[in-house]
Amino acid sequence: MLTDKIEIYFDSFEAKESTILSRFHREIMNNDPMVQCVVARVMSIEQALVYQEQGVFKYALAKTKGYFTLHNMIMYAYPEIKSFLEDQGNNLNGLKFQKGCINFKSEEDFPLEIFGAFIRKSSEMDFSKIIARYKKN
Repeated sequence: MLTDKIEIYFDSFEAKESTILSRFHREIMNNDPMVQCVVARVMSIEQALVYQEQGVFKYALAKTKGYFTLHNMIMYAYPEIKSFLEDQGNNLNGLKFQKGCINFKSEEDFPLEIFGAFIRKSSEMDFSKIIARYKKN
């Protein structure tokens, strides 16, 4: 179920962008049952869909001026998870990787099936150490 703030967030984009964000949002919610979504600031992005586990930032999804972006704290803690995407071969040539972030311009760059599988893989990684660290500070 979408909250009013999430619906307003989707409505702030053109129809095509809103549809893409909505599809990726559903993939995150369907593939990681431990997260709750809020609209909040993340990094330098004023408003993003921020997914939290036990109140700790786990993922963020946003549309910036030039691309869509997925921030994934699992990639910071477990850099080896990136190999799951690298194993997909040339299917993901449109992805631009940073340490814990993946930028892409379209659904074609990051097919929903692969995106969902990546979130599912991420959700299987032990996030409890990250939660403990952030709750300690």
